[in-house]
Amino acid sequence: MLTDIANKVFKTDVLVIGGGSAGLRAAIAARDEGVDVTLLAKGNIPGGASVMSAFFAAAMGEESGTPQEHFEDTVLGSAYLCNQKLVRILVEDAPNRIRELEKWGMLFARDISTHYIAVREGGHRFPRLVHAAGKGSGNRAPHVLFEQALARDVDFHFFNFITSLIQNAKGEVIGATAIDMKTGEFIFVQAKATIMAAGGTSKIYNRGACARLNTGDGFAMALKAGAELANMEFMQYIPLGIISKGSADGYTLGGTPKAKEGYLLNCQGERFMTIYDPVWVEKATRARVTVSIAIEIKEGRCGKEGGVMVDLTRMTSEEKAKRLKYQPYFPFCLKEIYGEQVGEFLEPYEVKPTALFQNGGIRMNEKSETTLPGLLVAGESSCGIHGANRLGGNAWAESLVFRKIAGEVAEKKKKNIDFSNIDDALLNEERERVFAPLNRSKGHAPGKLKKQIQDLMMEDVGPLRNEDGLKNAIQIFKEIEGKASELTVKSRSQIMNNEWMESLEIENMAKLARAIAEGALFRTESRESHYREDYPDSFPEGDNENWAVETVIKLKDDRFTIHKDPVKYEEIKPGEFEVKEVDVPYQTYRA
Repeated sequence: MLTDIANKVFKTDVLVIGGGSAGLRAAIAARDEGVDVTLLAKGNIPGGASVMSAFFAAAMGEESGTPQEHFEDTVLGSAYLCNQKLVRILVEDAPNRIRELEKWGMLFARDISTHYIAVREGGHRFPRLVHAAGKGSGNRAPHVLFEQALARDVDFHFFNFITSLIQNAKGEVIGATAIDMKTGEFIFVQAKATIMAAGGTSKIYNRGACARLNTGDGFAMALKAGAELANMEFMQYIPLGIISKGSADGYTLGGTPKAKEGYLLNCQGERFMTIYDPVWVEKATRARVTVSIAIEIKEGRCGKEGGVMVDLTRMTSEEKAKRLKYQPYFPFCLKEIYGEQVGEFLEPYEVKPTALFQNGGIRMNEKSETTLPGLLVAGESSCGIHGANRLGGNAWAESLVFRKIAGEVAEKKKKNIDFSNIDDALLNEERERVFAPLNRSKGHAPGKLKKQIQDLMMEDVGPLRNEDGLKNAIQIFKEIEGKASELTVKSRSQIMNNEWMESLEIENMAKLARAIAEGALFRTESRESHYREDYPDSFPEGDNENWAVETVIKLKDDRFTIHKDPVKYEEIKPGEFEVKEVDVPYQTYRA
């Protein structure tokens, strides 16, 4: 019986995995369809990267441009690898989701009551990224969504480490297993539909801009269950990662300099982006700026801390006053991390790229359905919107637009799942696997293997890649996967044992790291966030003759298979649209 294996068994209509904005919005939508919803989160709720995200991209009108221009910028920024059907849904519905948040109580920054304040990030021709009044939307909107989910009686479970998706004999996903880290109990949640919203992968790198819990568990679980992933080689690194000897190291204050006259300089004082991208310069996509910085660093034109300089000293007094009024967190953080002079925009500060966002992910269609029956996907775990590069603010928009869709579809999918045969032996095997590190007297320490993965990802699978480095990384990741079944922990406690949680992360991290490296080795071109030093000539637009494809990866019998799936150009083909000049303000008050 199930109760002989699991300490607790929950039955629900819809299971949401993930406590960030994507999971919360999906839960709200499912509850609005009248079904029971259980939400499991690895950490706190709200949590994940959502509480750090600052901007929401949407064409709200006037100086923020039109939805069509937002569509064009997103397609161009993706190097034409995005699913244009999904992008069309995104840009048309994004303004509605902003108005919905306002209806629920979120205050967006406005200059006058009828207009939003919006800023511009790399790859956007117009300032169209709106943010909360005060310190930024990321640390407010998730709480608004949490309040709405609470009001709808979503069944929340905090600090639950989800270990595996569970399938029936037909291959349908019928729920998931988890460890309640607060009690050490083994849990099985039986669900008629499951929404994967488990966040990203930035912490499989030794410099990652997001939450410590972002170790790619959702991707790995989906892989092991047989789902198709795509474009995993397109990891996004945000170029302006903080350099600090403290805990702020690796975090970020944005993807482009926060001023129209904000420049990037190497140690020789050269404004190098005029060489790498003379049209967009510092307004280029995050991917292009990242690769440019990485090349400058590798060729020795870096500062004393190994980075390049962000120079905001040309900012006018009027611009400075606006930053203090509308984005006070920005100069405050600069002052805390880099000192008084930098916080007053009187001195430049040093940065270097850091891992941020997984542009690839679990394949989905326009209804957020994956290739596995019973499994839908939400947020950063999904693939399709961003192609080879994500524009700033589009992650937030994606989280709310498609998570609403996922929640609505989940209600309909729940009717067809078969629960007649739940494999007790499979559940018991999973229980033994997750408790094994607590019971093993000798073995490998998870902390050392975790650091090895993180260091290798940044060194060989980071912003600059080549065949030799990728092959080396793949071999070592395979070895670490083998060691994952031989882990042990010092403390035998089952309550909030972080080392135990790390031991459960290792297999996920190694498998995911190998998938990214395999995809990067397979794609023999350079395109936006995927830069191959041995194929530099195709950067940044890519080799469309041979590589205008999604790289689709599956796991079977512990072996990866990869194949090409040609991209469909639904509205715009390469060469049909071109940006010849970009000269817009960083900020607008008429959005």
